[in-house]
Amino acid sequence: MFLTTHYKCYDSLFDFKGFGSVNNGDWNQSKNFLALPSGNDLIVRNVPQKAGGTRYAIDQQNNPKSVVIKPSGIFNDGVLVAGMIGTISQDDFSVKLFKDFSSKIKKAFTKIGRFYVGSNAKAKLENGWRLATNEQSPKEYDLIS
Repeated sequence: MFLTTHYKCYDSLFDFKGFGSVNNGDWNQSKNFLALPSGNDLIVRNVPQKAGGTRYAIDQQNNPKSVVIKPSGIFNDGVLVAGMIGTISQDDFSVKLFKDFSSKIKKAFTKIGRFYVGSNAKAKLENGWRLATNEQSPKEYDLIS
């Protein structure tokens, strides 16, 4: 939920200057990106607040031709926070895009537990880095090889 309707658009996720790092050790607080087909307008949803005022949601509810991407990234030295890709939409475009991403990830990454891990992340894990969804969680919840 945002305070304004202003948002930044990227032609590619790689154009995001913070790509590869996260600003919070909890993946629930990491940035999400809504990927839409080129040429589709983003629909921002107004959400009136009980206490007054309005917040603005940028999500899949009014943007069914989309997937959500939460890139993983380095939080601080020694901690890599997990990412994910997903969709709640049944739209043909969204389902196909999700399947395409999933297929590429499964081919290029190694499955460890319930996560797919790239070669750089795997090397960090083997060198003692924490691979976690929340750096505040006990280490026994971290991904281990």
